[in-house]
Amino acid sequence: MPAPKPGLLTSCDYAVISDNTGKVIFAPFKQNIDDKSGEGSSSAGMGFFLSEDVTAPVNIYFVKLVHTPLPTHTVTATAGTGGTITPASADVEEGTSCDFVITADSGYVIDALTVDGSAVAAAAGVASYTYTLENVTKAVSISATFKKSIEPGKENVSEIGASGEGVTAAEPVFVEASDKIVASFDAQADNSKELPLVKADGTSDQNVTFKKEAFVCAVKLDVTHTDAAAAMTLAFSPAKDKTFDAAKKYYAMILNKKTGAYAIFECAQANGKLNMTVRPVGDYFSENTVVVYTGTATNAGGDTPSTGGGGGCNAGMAALALLALVPLALRRKK
Repeated sequence: MPAPKPGLLTSCDYAVISDNTGKVIFAPFKQNIDDKSGEGSSSAGMGFFLSEDVTAPVNIYFVKLVHTPLPTHTVTATAGTGGTITPASADVEEGTSCDFVITADSGYVIDALTVDGSAVAAAAGVASYTYTLENVTKAVSISATFKKSIEPGKENVSEIGASGEGVTAAEPVFVEASDKIVASFDAQADNSKELPLVKADGTSDQNVTFKKEAFVCAVKLDVTHTDAAAAMTLAFSPAKDKTFDAAKKYYAMILNKKTGAYAIFECAQANGKLNMTVRPVGDYFSENTVVVYTGTATNAGGDTPSTGGGGGCNAGMAALALLALVPLALRRKK
């Protein structure tokens, strides 16, 4: 076959015809075309077939379509211990988007997600997150780290130690703030109910109204005792990387099983912990819930009780003395 001459049409995809009236027709260009049928034929020449009349003179333009692939950019995803990112890497066409799914393993949550070093705040603290990388124009690096999730109810308090002669308790069960049992305590903490403020010796000589500021924790305790008049002291340890605020007052609320009335106990801070003492233990346990708040207790007569030695949970030196009682054996609830 001779080489094509300059200006000789060898191939195209479409012919665009415009006639004298302004009509424009797009006609597929075929390598072999029958001049009568417009269909391909091995013996016919290349050209196009007009399916409708045109008015001369006409202009004919030949169009060749060429596919130029878009450049691609590599997106690399790195996941630390405790989770995965899917996909781990992808070659993404320029100007397009790609989804990356970050999933924490059981017992973990996303600690931080960064894209080229910039943090994605919405991903922190959740178990699963989908990040859409939009309008990709360059190589991108995605990184995710994970951390162990906080057990529900332990956001502020990590554990509770207990002491009391002749008293034994199962391991405390932490309760979330949204639990319905907490709602019954919250109803007493609206500054409208008179509650007895219990001293460390188990007596109460004043009623207070209590206005909660914030929920701290709630625990269910299953307690046995050889002497119903005994004292039980609880020590609340703060959650990791948290401390109890020395400028705030902490109170515990418990339902008195004998009277059916709620009682408020002022907690003392010592050695970084909150301490409260329940006496007589038999009035409040075998099984009960303890809810701790920050807030304000106001004497029903108008004076705000002090946090001195006459306070409720465990005040002043009395708190330290009670902590010296025989350690309470904690047994895991079966």
